[in-house]
Amino acid sequence: HDLKLELPFPTKMVSVRLPGRVLREAIRFSRRSEEQRGFLQCDDGCALPDGLTLSRVAGEELEADRAYSVGLPRNLVKGFASVQPLIEWGEANPAALPGEEDYRTAYALVVQHYAMSMWLSLGAFDDIDQDHNGLLDREEVAAAVGKRLERSPSNALVAALMNALDVDGDGVISVKEFAALRARHLNSSKLDS
Repeated sequence: HDLKLELPFPTKMVSVRLPGRVLREAIRFSRRSEEQRGFLQCDDGCALPDGLTLSRVAGEELEADRAYSVGLPRNLVKGFASVQPLIEWGEANPAALPGEEDYRTAYALVVQHYAMSMWLSLGAFDDIDQDHNGLLDREEVAAAVGKRLERSPSNALVAALMNALDVDGDGVISVKEFAALRARHLNSSKLDS
């Protein structure tokens, strides 16, 4: 509920792969004054020692030529808030931009990211599959999350976790759906290298 208050607007978010130098310059540009719209937020794995200059991403030193997966409002690369490094990158790399209808709302993106992170922290499929039938149901997922969080998860959290992986919509997570998450995580890690 608090997240909906924090993200009340249906901001169209996209995921793009930005070179480290563009990411660093866009963040610096977006923070040039307190009145600046388009202030780019960073997660807790980023470091900006002077408050302006990105030096670390995911706890590692920023590499200027490395491509980083970045979630941002689509309209920033189209000119909103005049974050010049993003506009220039978007104009120079139109094929790297998702299509006009390929977006998620900020709320959905945050929930999806958290759900995927939570899934990755729960362990192996066989550890979660208590009845060993090759499927994870809501109760098994709730038990695994409860063990991880050391408290009972909300129904909304369990629903978000199920929705994040239940590609075929049958109400359970198969070994194949679970493996696809692990494969996406490994591929994402390799792409960021």
